[in-house]
Amino acid sequence: MICSGTESEKLTSGTLWLYSYSWYGLQHFKLASIQNGLAVVPLDVNRLKREVDPHPNTDAYVLVVQTGEHMWYRTPDIPQDRFWTDLRGP
Repeated sequence: MICSGTESEKLTSGTLWLYSYSWYGLQHFKLASIQNGLAVVPLDVNRLKREVDPHPNTDAYVLVVQTGEHMWYRTPDIPQDRFWTDLRGP
């Protein structure tokens, strides 16, 4: 659910992004499309890390939900040393 204020509404479509930033700039990777309120994100950490191909000097990650062209919701910064170790996979 995404809510702003007192009303809440089920998010039916959008995109889930992973952003990372380092000394060399901002990188982004599309994790999943949100369809009918669901986003399926692969939790094979090694595969995801290969696909994302993070820069070795990444400072932090941010998960972002995009809901339309100009509406974005983001997490607080996630330190790079915690991001990959905190993911739980199969």
